[in-house]
Amino acid sequence: PNNFREISSQKNIYSNKIQEVQVENQIEINDALKNRYLLALDYIFNKKTETLYVLKQQQLKDKLALLGHQVFDEDFEIKEVIESEEDLLAANLKIIQLRKIKKDLEDYLKKVLALNTVKIETTNLISPEQIINFPISDSILNEYLFVTLQKLKINTLENEMNLSVAKSNQLLDFVQAKYIGKSENLFEDNLSIGLGINLPFFGAARQDKSEFYFEKTIKQNSLNDALIKHQLKVSIAKNEFETSIVNYVVLKKQSENSSVSSIYDAYQKMDGVSPLLLLKLKILQNKKNIEILKFEHELFKAYIEYLSLNEQLFQQPLVNYLSPGLDLLNN
Repeated sequence: PNNFREISSQKNIYSNKIQEVQVENQIEINDALKNRYLLALDYIFNKKTETLYVLKQQQLKDKLALLGHQVFDEDFEIKEVIESEEDLLAANLKIIQLRKIKKDLEDYLKKVLALNTVKIETTNLISPEQIINFPISDSILNEYLFVTLQKLKINTLENEMNLSVAKSNQLLDFVQAKYIGKSENLFEDNLSIGLGINLPFFGAARQDKSEFYFEKTIKQNSLNDALIKHQLKVSIAKNEFETSIVNYVVLKKQSENSSVSSIYDAYQKMDGVSPLLLLKLKILQNKKNIEILKFEHELFKAYIEYLSLNEQLFQQPLVNYLSPGLDLLNN
């Protein structure tokens, strides 16, 4: 029969295997959510960028039309026409590229999410200001999932070794007795006894132990290395998040303090101001908006990456970290 040590080891192995699967699922959910968030952000900001470039395209067309009316003016410069045409060509190519990316993203999202059409909210998003003030902890409440998983695997290894030792210590498997006939002499009765014996192979056990300790040492060293690397990744993600905040805030403040908007507002109220001058100011404003949007996208991505590495995305109940009110996700 199985001894207590063998039964206990078998139960522990079974329990660990179940927990390993549960932790692996949590890791997969966290990674899957991160990838979906990043895909959604790429799609959202691609559409927003396309909108700004379509506006730029129209502005440049209007500019070329106004320049065409000045061809015979004394101060007309052909250089400005050439530069505007080059800018328009670049804008056209950018729009083609953005639309290609949008289609690729839509096709991929349809495949991943099993949808016929992609409907992603592009306006009702968490604001950059909310992200900047979002309370992201520097450390997690419990240990990292991959640490828990590796500890479970080491514990499983220990129990497998205990099971191997327990099996090697079994001395007697079965006893068979056979009695045939009776003799006048008690000691001459036809009696045979068969013993089924598993001898304890101590040499094999020692070899198993040696292999076990070697494998355990490798796993522990691997765990320590992985923990150091992960902490470094978290530190880098934190720095990138903080850098993205600084970049966005600085550029946004520069735009708000820029004289372009105030000049445009003032010129609009004045009579006799050149429409071309007003249009140039609008083109400049749109250029700044494109730059701000780029840094805003970087801010959103850094925010999700940091949440993912801190293992917040999979925590129950699941939260939509892109919604203004951090609404619960529909399971």
